[in-house]
Amino acid sequence: MSIDLLTLADARKALKKATGVCDNPTLDTYIEESERRLWPKADWRLSRRRVRIRTQNRYFPLPIEVERIIHVDIEGNPSNIFNQAYEFLHCGPGDLNYREMGTAYKDLVDQGEFPTQFDIPVILTSASDSDHHLYNATTGDGWKLVAFSPESEDSIDTSKYLTIRGLDHRNDIIRTTENDVRIDGERIRINPWHEGVEGEIFGKWEDLQVSTSEFREITRVVKPETLGPVSLYAVNTTTNALFLLSKMHYNTLIPSYRRYWIANSSIETEASGTTGSSILALVKIKFRAAEAADDVLTVQNIAAIRMMTQAIQAEEDEDLVKAAQFESTAKRLLAEDLEDNQKMSGVPVIIDQLYQASGAQLNRGYNN
Repeated sequence: MSIDLLTLADARKALKKATGVCDNPTLDTYIEESERRLWPKADWRLSRRRVRIRTQNRYFPLPIEVERIIHVDIEGNPSNIFNQAYEFLHCGPGDLNYREMGTAYKDLVDQGEFPTQFDIPVILTSASDSDHHLYNATTGDGWKLVAFSPESEDSIDTSKYLTIRGLDHRNDIIRTTENDVRIDGERIRINPWHEGVEGEIFGKWEDLQVSTSEFREITRVVKPETLGPVSLYAVNTTTNALFLLSKMHYNTLIPSYRRYWIANSSIETEASGTTGSSILALVKIKFRAAEAADDVLTVQNIAAIRMMTQAIQAEEDEDLVKAAQFESTAKRLLAEDLEDNQKMSGVPVIIDQLYQASGAQLNRGYNN
């Protein structure tokens, strides 16, 4: 008897009899759509992970495989997760970028989706503004962009291009001309790291493929499929200042990263003596469709996938009543599976989320 995780091959085998479909491409389409529909309905067995995050900044991006943070501890304390409307509440803190922070308790604020993991460094005109932004003042009107791959110079990666769309220092849309055709953004050829060693650059900037435009903000990155990861940097070719913006997976085509702001976190400087933030998070993983026969299914319940597939087939036959019945059965099967997987015996733990405001202390022992 096998106790291995279920794979795409297992689902194909089970669905051939239930659906009457024999060709794998059609089966794979049904399986993917079934899993996609079931994935957002709850946090299923393989959809959650415990991760530890260490950041020196006041915000951080989630890995591209992660959908969202479910629960979080910051500096060992259970913390709140606020949505994007938090800064707009009448009784809220307002724009967190204009608040002097540094209190004992930190919370997270969802900042939404961005095309890069980190922003292009802010260029300030006044030193007095430095307390309100993430980076110190620099010179110039914008930043040029450069991309690198660890693949060798002979690799097909170094013959491919990123298309970067964005704004210049006047907030005008950057447009360039290529082969007498005007396009939004600029196409930037991917450079190889020197001898394939990540972080190694040899020669002068004029010897590398660097953008001709200077970007103030990036609004979209379009990347081809590559053999290795591609790193995108903002570069000042005069001072040699280099800032990492993104490190994109080989099969990422249009990257999008979710960011969280750490409320009540001080700006990281040597003078302040602050040490960043340590975060323990329970996260939900993004859906990823199985492609190869031995790829693990995101939804580990063949019966639920079979019911959802039959619901889709009923929709195709315009039998919406039967489709709703099949879908309801699929959700019930998964809910029972999840309850069995997570059920714990003993006295339930009740967390007082108001203890921070009341000045109380967590009692981690047995004394009253």
